[in-house]
Amino acid sequence: MKNKSYLLLLEQMCMILVFALAAALTLQGFALSGEMIRESRTLESASLAAQNMAEILKQSEGDLACAAEMLGGTADSAARRVICTDEENRFTLTAELTDTDNPLLGAAQIRAEAADGGTIYSLRVCWQRRDPLET
Repeated sequence: MKNKSYLLLLEQMCMILVFALAAALTLQGFALSGEMIRESRTLESASLAAQNMAEILKQSEGDLACAAEMLGGTADSAARRVICTDEENRFTLTAELTDTDNPLLGAAQIRAEAADGGTIYSLRVCWQRRDPLET
């Protein structure tokens, strides 16, 4: 009789161990999914902000001061770029004007960078400039 109760106790201990391991793995999965959701929200916000920046640059034909004013950022005309910071989602949006071979084509490279310096989202945008000879 003593041996049977010992085996029963051992079986119960094994079951508790299995359920504890399952619970630990489940909690780890939930924690990982929460981190993935935060990263997904940051990517979504960064892509939306980059698209907004692209539309503003197209509409203003690359006017950095206008883009900075509309997005609440700062324009650096010497460096030919606009910098906007999104504190809520912790990324910095930078639009830098780039040169093209065609004088009637404007272009910019837009990057959303995380606080650690990694690029979250990148977008190249081009727009058509007005011909200065046309009136």
